[in-house]
Amino acid sequence: MIHNAPVERTVVFTADDFGVSEAANRAIATAHADGVLTSASIMVCEGAAAHAASLAADLPALGIGLHLTLSDGRGSLSHAEARRLVGSNGRFPRTPIVAGLRYWFARDLRPAIKREMVSQFDRCERLGLTLDHADGHQHLHVHPVIWDMLVEECRARGVRWVRLPHEEWPPAVGKPSPPMARRVEWAAFRTLARRCRRVAASHGVSLADRVIGHVWTGAMSEERILVALARIGAGVTEIYSHPGAIGDELSALVSPRVCAAVTDSGLRTASFGELPTGPQEGGKYGATG
Repeated sequence: MIHNAPVERTVVFTADDFGVSEAANRAIATAHADGVLTSASIMVCEGAAAHAASLAADLPALGIGLHLTLSDGRGSLSHAEARRLVGSNGRFPRTPIVAGLRYWFARDLRPAIKREMVSQFDRCERLGLTLDHADGHQHLHVHPVIWDMLVEECRARGVRWVRLPHEEWPPAVGKPSPPMARRVEWAAFRTLARRCRRVAASHGVSLADRVIGHVWTGAMSEERILVALARIGAGVTEIYSHPGAIGDELSALVSPRVCAAVTDSGLRTASFGELPTGPQEGGKYGATG
């Protein structure tokens, strides 16, 4: 792990989908032990969550966050406990669009969403995990209904950082142009970003100055990370990827070129738990967008 630069230019490298499989967990552990990865976000209801927690216990410098899952994954509550929230197979709707529309229009589902969220946090506690951040699978956590609940729950539990996946435009990861689907998502996140910052600030929850990884989800290659590192300014930057699922993203995080670029550029790497918190609107953290 590299900790050799002032806090003013800090990068948090996060791996999503910790706990989805033992193979994914081992890849994430490798990216931390042999590369620049500093944090991981756990899908606490998936089958390898306990295995992930066991690995994390042996990696005390790896920051852990909740990868809140309300689409394309298994719920903590059973079908009997939340009949309209999860199907008979215990899973949420596969796509975030379907899930998001349901959560917006079916207002009577909101108490179940809150119970599910609380249950996922509680599972982390039972696994012995101390959380320093939260984010969401398929970024469904930026949904206004979910964001407000999540920020409130983070404040109550002392979780100080939440991801706002609004990337700067043009994205700081080079060419070619991003896929159209990512552009549409980017526009949606931009629309939600100001409100998200305001709600987070009102609850004393911190956001990174910039987040990199959404526009090129699944393709955060060595070259794209190098381009991003070369453009990083002051403040806290989160770069996230999926090294447990995508071999090129694992290779990028353990790349000697990436490790050297972090050192040579005077950047500090850290987990969220190592960082101070700060204001989200017009202040040191969360000021871009």
